[in-house]
Amino acid sequence: MQTAAPQPARARRGAGPTGRMVTTGHRAALAGMVLSGAVPVIGSASCPVETPLLPPQTILLPGRTTAVGAIDLDGDGHVDLVGAIRSDQMLAIVHGAANGAFTAPLFLAASEWPRAVALADVTGDGRPDIISAAESGGVIAIHANDGNRRYAPPVLLSVAAQPKDVTAADLNGDGRIDLAVVHMDHAGGPVSVLFNVHDGRGAGPQFAAPLTWPVQSGARSIGAADFDGDGHIDLHVTNRDARSLSLLRNDGSGGFVITHRPTGLGTGPRDSVAVDLDGDGLLDLAVADFQSGNLLVLSNLGHQDGAWYGFGAIETIPGCGLGPHGIDAADLTGSGAMDLVMVNVNSNSFCLFENDGRGGFTVCTVSAPGSVADVVVIDVDADGRPDVLTANGTLGMGMSVFLQAGPAPVPCPGDADDSGAVDFVDVLLVLAAWGESLPTSNLSGGSTIGYADLLIVLSNFGTSCGR
Repeated sequence: MQTAAPQPARARRGAGPTGRMVTTGHRAALAGMVLSGAVPVIGSASCPVETPLLPPQTILLPGRTTAVGAIDLDGDGHVDLVGAIRSDQMLAIVHGAANGAFTAPLFLAASEWPRAVALADVTGDGRPDIISAAESGGVIAIHANDGNRRYAPPVLLSVAAQPKDVTAADLNGDGRIDLAVVHMDHAGGPVSVLFNVHDGRGAGPQFAAPLTWPVQSGARSIGAADFDGDGHIDLHVTNRDARSLSLLRNDGSGGFVITHRPTGLGTGPRDSVAVDLDGDGLLDLAVADFQSGNLLVLSNLGHQDGAWYGFGAIETIPGCGLGPHGIDAADLTGSGAMDLVMVNVNSNSFCLFENDGRGGFTVCTVSAPGSVADVVVIDVDADGRPDVLTANGTLGMGMSVFLQAGPAPVPCPGDADDSGAVDFVDVLLVLAAWGESLPTSNLSGGSTIGYADLLIVLSNFGTSCGR
């Protein structure tokens, strides 16, 4: 599950990696080797999806990698990868290098059966830390990051049994990143919320004892997003056994009011992502339905007469494989609309759903080197285009990175609203912000918006550029 994006780390470079190293016999000898080009990407020549994904780079790791995360951990400007190797009770960290290359993996001992990963700055030092949910141990483990490729031994936070997923966000508006955890209790697993109480003193994470809210049976994933537009981060939980969605609306102080979407959310919802799919500025919900293989979309109905109307009817979109497990969103095709990637744990593939900008989708199958358990869509090689990172549940196959091919999107000088064209709207944006300093309209880089910015728009009026 994706988390609220923390700020990139700012740290001294040049120090080597340290930490508790873990090996697993002969399998560790292959760890870090990269296989590339062995697997076809787009599964059908007639596939209309325009994203040109290259054959994957697969980073071999011991065991079965069941969750992934990606962020710049060491502040060098390159995206780093973190994989949870549940079967071998370890975390693998692969630091990024130029042009999408990677270093050899660093292994950290994890608590029992790490199931999910979140990356966020919970210590307040500006560096993302590594958070994992230990399914068997009933704990959340936090490895503090010093920014120099060194990670402290884990601080363990006790929570309820069987933590299945964890997300990180500021839930009470105090500027500190809190944690929310969902637990697999077939009778109705709770959500645990751990509020960050770090006072700025000391290097390690500091959290209050967890508070719990009940959800419904078979809870499997949790995410954080402001659905109702009140400025407070809400929580959403998919309940596999109850076939439902639990929405925990934030009251502004970190308390939650729970509503449940009735039974009927597919036949076994697994993971979900909050994303604006129809361009109306409201966060919708896309859900991977494990049992049926379908994508489920719930459109945000927005407000009327001061009341939030929740989500509309469930739209079912056929998938492309067996056992959808993880899902993420990004504008992969450069169209301005958010596309979806849904991975299939029972198929060596993932589904790429191209969004037509009105909430309609075209699906294509992308071949993968193993059973795919988790996905993150992020620009790995800093070329301005999102790439696809997968966790491969097949033994020893580790993580795969699917880079986008082709030229980088062409910027439009004067395109103040980032629409891909310079037009009258851009003129209006500059005039409306005249004399202010707003990044959306400050085209010249000056201290305020003014005549220089207007000249840039006018000189490029009518220009259309690739996205």
